[in-house]
Amino acid sequence: MKLLVNTSQEMRELSGTFFANIKFERVKTDILLTTEKVTALVGKAVLDRAHIVLEKGTSMTDDEKEFLQHVQLPIATGAAYAYYQGNNISHDDNGRKSKIDKTNESQAWQWQIDKDDEAALKKYRESLDRLVRYLDATDDQDWINSDSRKRSRELFLNNTEIFNQYFYIDDSASFYYVLTPLIREIQLKKIKPVLGEDYESMLAAFQDDTTSSNMDGQLSYIQEALSLHTMALAVKRLTIKVMPEGVVQNYRNYAQDLTSSNVAEMSAIKWYMLHLQRDADKALDDLRKFRSKTTIEAPLLPKNDPKNKYVRTS
Repeated sequence: MKLLVNTSQEMRELSGTFFANIKFERVKTDILLTTEKVTALVGKAVLDRAHIVLEKGTSMTDDEKEFLQHVQLPIATGAAYAYYQGNNISHDDNGRKSKIDKTNESQAWQWQIDKDDEAALKKYRESLDRLVRYLDATDDQDWINSDSRKRSRELFLNNTEIFNQYFYIDDSASFYYVLTPLIREIQLKKIKPVLGEDYESMLAAFQDDTTSSNMDGQLSYIQEALSLHTMALAVKRLTIKVMPEGVVQNYRNYAQDLTSSNVAEMSAIKWYMLHLQRDADKALDDLRKFRSKTTIEAPLLPKNDPKNKYVRTS
């Protein structure tokens, strides 16, 4: 497989942190694996065109240079992040050893390593988000015809901006496309039964951008319920590590308000998921009420009176 980043110097220029004197062979595998991840997001056609542009060398136009740089950046930052994960330990025929000059260097504290990893991962995600925003802004046909984007257009939450209106995901396009399978699942399992026979026509109206005349004010209820149920499922199925900083910060703020420092993080996650689910269920119930044009809430327990000659049992 041909690579879009081919030297340590290119890695240095794109990532801003990679040492140019590191042998390129040591990061080549990380570049390959990251390239496959980027391809899975934006589609093979986008990467194929980037290779064609790269082969033009000095004859490429300014627009082609800009396009190529947008594609190369997440590959370089993602590969650098992956490389850092395995660079603290050396591997040789005598086993694994810590790589450190005991005279002039000291081992970084774990919290320093964690912070550095967070910064590198954040740069990689922002590079991916930047690429998707660029492809959207330039109306890139290879991207528009990609599987990821086509699948997203089958959803009531069909882009990052709409999802962000109902649940803040740091305006992260890359995370939105991680969520699309969950959005689809919730749309079919939760939203479709509520809409009933109207589901197909309303989805078609939304896709055709005729919502003002065909959805009778229901779209915001649909999208709110869909976003909240999706995030409740995401917290249950995905790790906190894959979520963008804004989502993680919301969770951390909630956990700090809810728990003391000695409470296990897993317990806080369960509480956060529980309250997300509660909000999601309420949003779905609001959609049901809107469709039935009623605000009547059924009591959880009957109001019995001592004068009654009967009791209710379950």
